[in-house]
Formats: sequence, structure tokens, C-alpha cells
Amino acid sequence: MALVDPTAASAQDTTKVTPDSVRSAVDSAAPIRPSQPPAPGYVMTKSPTVAVVLSVVPGGGQLYNEQYLKSAAFVSVASFFAVQTIRNHVRFLEKVDEVNAIPLDDTTGAAAFPKREREFYRDNRDLNAAYFIGVQILSMIDAYVGAHLFDFDVDNGEDGLSSRLYLDPERMGVGVMMRW
Repeated sequence: MALVDPTAASAQDTTKVTPDSVRSAVDSAAPIRPSQPPAPGYVMTKSPTVAVVLSVVPGGGQLYNEQYLKSAAFVSVASFFAVQTIRNHVRFLEKVDEVNAIPLDDTTGAAAFPKREREFYRDNRDLNAAYFIGVQILSMIDAYVGAHLFDFDVDNGEDGLSSRLYLDPERMGVGVMMRW
């Protein structure tokens, strides 16, 4: 016993494709174009490549992009990690000499503490060097993006982007309002 009789269906089949329907769809469709080139005569003010190359020196790309506060921040943070790396390396070398000065047949256990200190300074040296490299990479990425966005107009006028930070006593917090 069949539950559905396929011959009893009286709905019109709209899935049939005819050559005329394909031709009209193709004619009415907008032509597909590759991405549009920039407006004629437009030249970027800042080169992203130059910004990245200058970022080899911490904050150099930000200076090139005229982002002076960011440049000072990158210089400060990168300098801190560079100084910490050098400081920990010098102390590591001192502890290496101290451990090497202990006789091999020492049974007093006097070498245990200097060895731990040596490992501590080596680990901190490596960690600060990794932080320095991370700041360098972040500086390069920021300089690249900053060069691309240098010509982007953010006007605080009626049609531009505006933001406001305000205290919200109802929720006992701070709020941000943005309008674009």
C-alpha cells in the first residue's frame, strides 16, 4: 500500500531549465569584474615596505608613520627587554664561572645553589630575549598596518568616526559610545 501517489501531484514543476531562461539570466546579470584598481593618480603617502624595514630599529616604523607616542612606547618596551636580556646574560656568565670554580670531587653540596642560580639567570635571559623578539614582530606588524592606514581619513565631524568615554553611574562602570 503506497502512502503517496506520485501521479496525483498537480503542482507545476519550476525546476526545469530552458535555454531561454538561461539566456535571459545571463543577459540580465552584471558582468563579473576583477577587483577594481585604485583611483587613477592615487599614490600612498607612506610605503609599508619602508615602514617594516625601519621597524628593525624598535619604533622606527612608527616614527616614519608619524606615530610618535607609539614609537616611544615600542622603544621603551624593547629597551627594557634588551637590557634585561643583557643583565641576565652577564649574571649567567658569572654563575657559570662560579660553578666551574667548584671542584668536581666536592661532597659538601656547595654547587647545588650556584647551579640553580645559573639556571635561573639562563631561563630569564631566554625569556626576555623572546619578549624582545615578540615586541619587534609586533612593531613591524604595527608599522605595516600604520603605513597602509596613514591616508585613511578619520574625521571627527558629522559624517566621521567619533567616540566618547563616559561614566555610567547606573551600572557603576565606564561606557564607550561610538558613532560612525
